[in-house]
Amino acid sequence: MKANDPETCGHETYSKENEPTIKDFTNELVQLKHEQSQLNSVVRDMKNELIQIRHELQKIALSLKPYNDFNRGVFLLPDEILLIILEYVNQMDVFHLALTHRHFENACKRKLFKSIFVYDDFLDGKDIKVINVPKKMYTPFYMKCTVVGLSKLLELIASSYYMPQYMRAILFADDTNVLTDTLDVIAREADRCSISFLDISRSDVLNWVLKHQETTVSEYHLGETCTRQKAYLVKHLLLFEPMSGFINFKRLKSIKVVDPPRSSWSTKIVVEDLSVEVSDQYLEDSFSAFDIPRIRRLEIRCLERNLRKEMAPQLGGIFRSLKALKVTINGRLVGYSEFEMWLQSFLKSLKRNTLEEIDLQVNWNVFSHVLGLCSNHDQSLKVVSVSSTQRVGFRSGQPDFNQYGRTVCNNRNAFWVAKLSQVGLSNYQSLERLIIEGQLLLVSKTKEKFLLPVEFYGQDRSS
Repeated sequence: MKANDPETCGHETYSKENEPTIKDFTNELVQLKHEQSQLNSVVRDMKNELIQIRHELQKIALSLKPYNDFNRGVFLLPDEILLIILEYVNQMDVFHLALTHRHFENACKRKLFKSIFVYDDFLDGKDIKVINVPKKMYTPFYMKCTVVGLSKLLELIASSYYMPQYMRAILFADDTNVLTDTLDVIAREADRCSISFLDISRSDVLNWVLKHQETTVSEYHLGETCTRQKAYLVKHLLLFEPMSGFINFKRLKSIKVVDPPRSSWSTKIVVEDLSVEVSDQYLEDSFSAFDIPRIRRLEIRCLERNLRKEMAPQLGGIFRSLKALKVTINGRLVGYSEFEMWLQSFLKSLKRNTLEEIDLQVNWNVFSHVLGLCSNHDQSLKVVSVSSTQRVGFRSGQPDFNQYGRTVCNNRNAFWVAKLSQVGLSNYQSLERLIIEGQLLLVSKTKEKFLLPVEFYGQDRSS
């Protein structure tokens, strides 16, 4: 058998009869052209349909896409009207609006420069402290003021973005690291701007402010002397060893006074927010000039020797409207101190479950001792703060509770969380926030309550 034998390979044998003719080729060519024509027709129809679909999609896109017609709507509003609207917008939203369209730039710049609050962000030499204010914590203060660190303000003044012509008020948290030369530069370039401080410790700054406020008007005022017209506008007063002049201020919302007068006055000062710093007198003697039953927020700064526990019950019984208490004891507290006994008597003498906020500027060990003293307000306390917290903002970042006892780690969200029972707060049913060393934590609304950093609530927990 041959390897190439057609029969053995299963192939037909070749013959001339099977050879295709020219006619066959012609017919096949005609058939191919017909099929090609049909295919071209289908492709052409598909192209026409795609073009039609594209036109329809463009129409739909135009109908859905916001169209900025500069001849109508918000673009017709003058800057004066936009500025009124921006009074109800917080700092970050103003930044976002400025980036939306250049039409809003001028109004947004005027808003951001108008009122500026400056906190001291210098820590340990070159380290910078950043205060993060969660949006849910915004108060009217953050709608009104642009909050900025001192280092950033100095950078701004030295830059081409500085617009002193828009500045109307600057409020410094304190005079730490603030030079009078810097104040001179601001006052010279922003001649319509008032410059004020929440707290002053240096005589050079105090003298500078006293001279500066003679030619400016502000809600914040230093000292008890003021013209009648200006006194009517003052809402926040800072006083050092005053006599009696500040009774002329009729619209005060808050007073911070260092060593207030001891004498009793027939006409009491009515104010809701009072901050008292005492150095050489007993604390109870510091309130003689004020209508105590009207005070809702009280801040106390003193030494232990300024406290008398036997007077605490009588003093606490007079504060019938008190909702928030902040206490700072200068000097070191050891063991069961005079302060703890005074605080226990004071809190117990307040009407039960009326106190909503308490801020104790003490270390954690002392706080753990006095925590039980707040039990009379375990149904009303919403905010508990420990140690050196910022009144105007809170640090961002992850907390470290190792120094405060046992903790549990929520690995899924990469945050340390603490159980309320582990920090002695399990019985506080209304608790919403705990602040430790400036770290803000919120109480989650779960069956087993945890303390979670506020940044947790701003993240996508599904990831």
